[in-house]
Amino acid sequence: MPEVSPPPFPPTAPYTSAYCEENVYCLAREFSALAAWRVSVVFISNTSRTVAVWQQKASTDAASGFVVVWDYHVILALAYKDDASGGLDQPEECWIYDMDTRLRQPCRAGAYFARTFLDQEALEPRWRSSFRVVPGQVFLDNFASDRSHMLREAVYIAPPPLYDAITGPMARARGVSNNLMSEFVRMDVESFGEVVGDVGGVLGVLRSASRSGP
Repeated sequence: MPEVSPPPFPPTAPYTSAYCEENVYCLAREFSALAAWRVSVVFISNTSRTVAVWQQKASTDAASGFVVVWDYHVILALAYKDDASGGLDQPEECWIYDMDTRLRQPCRAGAYFARTFLDQEALEPRWRSSFRVVPGQVFLDNFASDRSHMLREAVYIAPPPLYDAITGPMARARGVSNNLMSEFVRMDVESFGEVVGDVGGVLGVLRSASRSGP
């Protein structure tokens, strides 16, 4: 199959610093209209919520590789649907969209994971990453955030987006207004590589890290 160029970032996709999950939600909503591409949303964290992520715009320390320790991070993966073997299991056939990276946009998954997470075995366990991979439509339907995780004594630690807080249609039907941490960022399930939940539980597939990807 001839190589297919990935779509560029939509010019209408909003960006708000420190709200990566909402940035990716808006991006996934834009890309969901592209019938030829398969969207996945990847939550990056660990049980201590201290993951080392390199090549981030939030760091100005070039000597360190622009590393930041996040409690969690969220990116979008895009694979061409006609490539049956594509996706994160074939990182050279998958593209990563990370609005907070210093790497090219979008970036091939293999290059992105190699430069963003380095050698996981060489890191202390508290800095290592786990990945929860969620199908794009599952994320759009079920995600909800009331932004309370960004409040400290009733004050936002970073200005929130100007649009209303996000509640996906299935989350709204369940009466859920906030499941960011409980259903997506949660990484305390020991069984890696298996479906660990469905609606009303922890969503997506949990995978351990490697240099080439989850």
